[in-house]
Amino acid sequence: MFENPFQPESKKAKKSLFNRNKKAGQFVSVKTMEKIEKSFPTVEYHGLRIRKEQVEFFKDLEKLIEQIILRKEEAHYQIIAKKSRAEVLKDELGKLVKECELDSIGNIVRLTLRQLDYLNQLPASITNLIKLKQLEIIDCKEFRTLPENLGQLNRLEGMVLNGTIMRELPSSFGHLKKLEGLYVYNHRHALKLPETFGRLKSLKELRFSSIYNEPGIFGLYELPENFGELSGLEILSIEGGGLKVLPDSFGQLSNLKTLSLQRNRFTDFPQPICDLPNLETLECTKDTIEKISRIGGLPKLKELRLHSNLIKKIGSFDGLAKLEKLDLSGNELATLPPSLAQLKGLKLLLLSLNKFKKFPAIVCELENLEDLAIIENEFMKFPLMLHNLKKLKTLAFGPKSRKGIIDNVKLNLMDWQVKQLLPKVEIYS
Repeated sequence: MFENPFQPESKKAKKSLFNRNKKAGQFVSVKTMEKIEKSFPTVEYHGLRIRKEQVEFFKDLEKLIEQIILRKEEAHYQIIAKKSRAEVLKDELGKLVKECELDSIGNIVRLTLRQLDYLNQLPASITNLIKLKQLEIIDCKEFRTLPENLGQLNRLEGMVLNGTIMRELPSSFGHLKKLEGLYVYNHRHALKLPETFGRLKSLKELRFSSIYNEPGIFGLYELPENFGELSGLEILSIEGGGLKVLPDSFGQLSNLKTLSLQRNRFTDFPQPICDLPNLETLECTKDTIEKISRIGGLPKLKELRLHSNLIKKIGSFDGLAKLEKLDLSGNELATLPPSLAQLKGLKLLLLSLNKFKKFPAIVCELENLEDLAIIENEFMKFPLMLHNLKKLKTLAFGPKSRKGIIDNVKLNLMDWQVKQLLPKVEIYS
């Protein structure tokens, strides 16, 4: 299976209770490699063979592909340029590698193009790489076009597109029958998926992130109607996509286990999600969701994150028998639905940064709850029913602001109250 070689830039995690010399043929000698790296620091070589003594890199990628010769099937050719214009390697490079034996270009299985600021497309001859399994185009800021015949790369298993300005994927993209992973990171334009996208039956993981969040200008703001035909999809992440709705076929993604939708344009919770029978982790965060009529029908769901929205009301929870973690922090909730009590397996509940004027008593019916955070709300008293939470280990609470001595006294009384009701609980206030 294709393994994601590129991860998005790490972000500082918010403080919360949620806390994850094999030989490949006769390569250029070590001394030769050292000479290359010393003379041309902007280029890296992995088992490189050059047919001609004089090679001008990057100005004509089609010629480049004709000139690169690798010995072993497992070879990886990587092009890295840290300057806006790559160096022209002529006689000196030719002298270093002129004794290398020639072989077939078809042995390249992984091609990485990185930091080529003026590279804007791939030539049609990319399909000459008949054994290519991994294609990575990273930080090529002007890259915008994949060739229409890309679908002929019938061994391609994974593709990474990072920091490009592509507007659409070619219609032949759906012919990549062995594609298992597609990773589009830090995209800088609106991207359209072709109608053939649903034919990617082997696709297991799709990740998309956009730098900006302006629908129609940036992002992945629409999914094709046949998106639900991706029967092998297990992981889907769309961040900054600008989505407002999901297609009706979305609920047909029967093998989907992890779904992350961040920084989109939903105002209502997308109901097609409730038809995903094998979903285990669901994240709809940093969005504009205002209401949720129902969340249910997800028998395998273990973790649900809905933080940083505008949710004022939740209609009901049902069919969430295995839910263990629920994050509703950073919303506008003043009450919780009675059906919350049905979540008998819930162990972690985050309710901070809402508008509770009274402690939601329904929480006291969650007998298996272990961790509860309800910081920066407006209540200043716990109900006596709190002692029902026999398994509670940590409790974090506190008002939005402390206005002088009176509020400090009230907070101290809340501390004392919790210690009386739940003497073994670790308190954070």
